Order: sequence, then C-alpha cells, then structure tokens
Amino acid sequence: MQHHLELPKNPGATATQILESLPDRLGAERSAAIIDHVKRGCIPDFLCHWREIQFTELGHNVSIFCLPDFLCLGTDQDWVFTPVGAITAEAVATLLNAHLPTPHLVDVIYQHSVKQVAKPWGPPYDQSMTYTSRWSVQTKKIANSSTFYAGSTNEGHLKNVCVSKRMEDKKGEWLSFYGWFKGNGKPIQGNNVDAHGAEYADYAHGARFIFNEVLIDGQKMQFDDVLKHETLYKLFEPTGCMKYGTYHACRAAFGVTLVKY
Repeated sequence: MQHHLELPKNPGATATQILESLPDRLGAERSAAIIDHVKRGCIPDFLCHWREIQFTELGHNVSIFCLPDFLCLGTDQDWVFTPVGAITAEAVATLLNAHLPTPHLVDVIYQHSVKQVAKPWGPPYDQSMTYTSRWSVQTKKIANSSTFYAGSTNEGHLKNVCVSKRMEDKKGEWLSFYGWFKGNGKPIQGNNVDAHGAEYADYAHGARFIFNEVLIDGQKMQFDDVLKHETLYKLFEPTGCMKYGTYHACRAAFGVTLVKY
C-alpha cells in the first residue's frame, strides 16, 4: 500500500508567495492555478502521508487511507488551507490517485481524528466569503486552536466537499458538502445539495482525499467499485448504491457541461 504522495516537491513555494499569485475571486482562473501548484508539489510535507483508518461495519472490516487534513498549499513553515469546488477537487484527486469522501466517511474519519471545532468567520456573510484573501485569516484561526497540530489526523474544522447519492441524483450540477463540527460532536452542515453549484467554495470549505485503493475484509478494492457494489455500498454511502461515483462521471453521463458556482 502506498504511504506517501508521489509528487514533485517545491519547497520554495510558500503560502505567502502562492497567495500573492492567485486571483482573489472564485473562478476557472483560480482553480487552474491551484491545480498547477499541486502538480508542482507545492503542498506541505505534513499533508503528504496517507493515514490508515480502520473500522468495522455491517460485519465487515474496512480500511481506508486518507490524508491527515484538508488540501493546503505552501510549506511546513508557511501554508494555507485551500478551498476548492468539487470539479477542481476531483482534478486534484486524479493527481493523487484519490477520491473525495462520502458524508458517512467524514463521520468515520471524525471519530478517528483529533476532533477540531468549527471556527465560524463572522460577518459579513456575502460574496467576500469566497475570496482568496480570506483564506489566511481562517487558517490562522484553525491553526491557533489548542488542539490543532499540523500533521495530526484532524477533522471537524471545515466543511467537506463530498460525493453522495444525493449529488448523483442532482446530475453532478450541485455541490454535496458536509461537516464543520460543533464542540458537542454534531455537524453544523448536513449533506446539502441545493445551496451551491458544484464549483462553489468559500472559506469554510475543504477537500479531504482518500486513496483510491481500500481494503474490505483484507481484499483490495477500488473506492468507486465499493460505491457501485450491490451490498458493500452501504459501508461508504448508506443512503444508496451509486452508479456514478464522481462528479466528472455523473456530469458526463447526463451531458452536463455548464459549471455552476
């Protein structure tokens, strides 16, 4: 099983430098720049190790391998959480041989994590929530938490971009997102697929990646094959078996080309 991301490393690309180069507005130009930074390995080393999460459900022993935190850009000394929409997140996932989680797997990872508490931004709640200039302040709020350590398996502090049966039912046009946990362990954000287009991302959103190869009762399977399996799908997506496990596959099947934010 692969334990480390196989990407080139560019230790000179700090978050400060990257933020200065990125467009401030949500859109295709910013997404393309983020993907390019990942291709060049401009992510902190603490994010580059797959962590095994083992759980037992419905009589099956399951292992998934997730990155310890949400997508970041920068170095171990200067990094920033990097919100992306679902289409951009899946482009990054392809580079990592990875998959976005389902809401159920977010809950599983949360139970096996250093549990973080959501850090709401506060007003104004307007379009500026999507601006690049808000990333660094939100990152500092999270990183300054007494329980946060970069490199731990952390969960709870951002809303996860997800795949889900509800996403599939919406033809991949709308964003499935879930999480952002309160101190009592309850998520603030349920699996909402009516609020934002698939490429929307604001300061509270994050992309968590799970390695495509998983273990079910010791047998290797691909993440998508589990979602499509007539019985095993319940281990990942209890609300229904999925024919299309990604936004890209779903959108292609339904002929969706318009990108909604």
